[in-house]
Amino acid sequence: MNSRKSSWKKLNKLTFLVALSLALFACEAKEAEPAGQSQDATTGAESEPNPYLDLDLDGYPPINGDCDDNNSEIGPDADEVCGDGVDQDCDGVDLACDDADQDRDGYTPAEGDCDDQDSQRRPGRLETCDDGIDQDCDGVDLACDEVDNDGDGLSAAEGDCDDANPRIRPGFRDHCEDGVDQDCDGQDSICEAGQDGDGDGIVDEEDNCPNIANELQSDGDADGVGDLCDNCLMASNSDQSDRDGDTVGDACDDDVDRDGDGFSSSAGDCAPDNDRIFPGADELCNDIDDDCNGFVDDGCPGIDIRSETVAIAAGPSLLGSESADPDLCLRDPRSDENCDEVPMRNVELSAFSIDVHEVTNEQYARCVTVGRCSPPNDRSRYDDPALADHPVVWVTQSQAVGYCTWAVGRLPTEAEWERAARGTTPLESRLYPWGNDLGDCRANIADCEPSTTAVMSYPQDQTDTGVFDLIGNVHEYTDGWYDPLYYRRAPAQDPPGTAQAGMMSLLAIRGGSFSESESWSTLTYRGFRHLVNHRSGRGNLGFRCAQNAP
Repeated sequence: MNSRKSSWKKLNKLTFLVALSLALFACEAKEAEPAGQSQDATTGAESEPNPYLDLDLDGYPPINGDCDDNNSEIGPDADEVCGDGVDQDCDGVDLACDDADQDRDGYTPAEGDCDDQDSQRRPGRLETCDDGIDQDCDGVDLACDEVDNDGDGLSAAEGDCDDANPRIRPGFRDHCEDGVDQDCDGQDSICEAGQDGDGDGIVDEEDNCPNIANELQSDGDADGVGDLCDNCLMASNSDQSDRDGDTVGDACDDDVDRDGDGFSSSAGDCAPDNDRIFPGADELCNDIDDDCNGFVDDGCPGIDIRSETVAIAAGPSLLGSESADPDLCLRDPRSDENCDEVPMRNVELSAFSIDVHEVTNEQYARCVTVGRCSPPNDRSRYDDPALADHPVVWVTQSQAVGYCTWAVGRLPTEAEWERAARGTTPLESRLYPWGNDLGDCRANIADCEPSTTAVMSYPQDQTDTGVFDLIGNVHEYTDGWYDPLYYRRAPAQDPPGTAQAGMMSLLAIRGGSFSESESWSTLTYRGFRHLVNHRSGRGNLGFRCAQNAP
């Protein structure tokens, strides 16, 4: 009995070892199979790859058109390499190089591209004459004498004897004895007494436009040259000089420096016939804009009383706050009074400068005096001499724009205003320029003063760059219309003022005022509950100007 048990145990152990060996062999065989393939359990033959597996991780399994699922460089979206014998894009054929637009200029060799490695050469390309290159693929380089440089319809090769002057070419009538061969026949014609070349009934020696029929002899500028052939209709120029040959006389050509001061009208000369007035000239305090910068007598004591400015460097800045839940506000814009301040964005701004303080009654009055601005709608504070250094109020946004334009500036955008308020740490989220604590009357807000104060009266209400009164005194206009969802769609680079008016034509206001609590006087406050109509001003609303960086 014991010997039988022992024999049985030996047999079981042997059976176990055989089974274990078979199992290990099966595992090794399984690991040796190619990826995606398996053996048929009954026949042992390899089955087809699984068409749903993306083995090369190129985003396309065989079922979706991958013709080689072991090569990630081959798939329906792959770039085809022409003439290499490989079908990279799995369209069934290798691309022939004659059908490939390799320089991406819109033309293949089969469509006439004579150099498919150079995008500057293709059919229809503008040809550069005599450079040894066939840009338009017509088989030859264009000779310069075949180019009609003056646009008169003929080239030098076609007989144009002055291809820089559109008034000279074969077929034109020659002006007799003027020293110019207008018809390119090789000589200037001789005048004959009593000749009427244009057939208008007036002999040439009496005709103010002898080559163009003009029976009325109209001469609006009385320079002796008829209107039909005058190169400056509204400026007297009997010599018809045209130094740049553009058929516009020097007397009226914006591209010509008529007074010899180094600047033409198109280059900024605001007095093109006065050589003492030009961009960069010294301002002489003479009621004239000598330096052509758009402001009369800038820098002159007692005359130029515009605000000093603070330069703001280009760079990133936060726009908006974290005072509301952006997702909740998107579902219900009325869920929080701060919904128009979210989401907080990171934007890039170009360099600009901004006024140190709000525009005062005295400064605004100067603009009114010179006729560039209209008085405030309510003049009670504006007309009080004791309030000359208080911010001007009761002006509309349009009036604010008018002042800033006169002062050679503009209203700041909301992003620029907020960037100025953030000082030297524009990427730090906070409520006020100095932090999150307003303190006790650090700025002129509610319960501090009954009304406005002189600008810069609160020295603690300033940024670390020296911009005053952004939190208190009066709210301020910015450029554009109010849009409660603007921060969600504003561009990331230099967000402009909203160009489209909303249903109620409301305007945003920035900063706090003497009549507002601290919660409505933050650097991100946009005017919720206190938005203003574009046709009206308020007694707690003013403005300051900004300027583009030079």
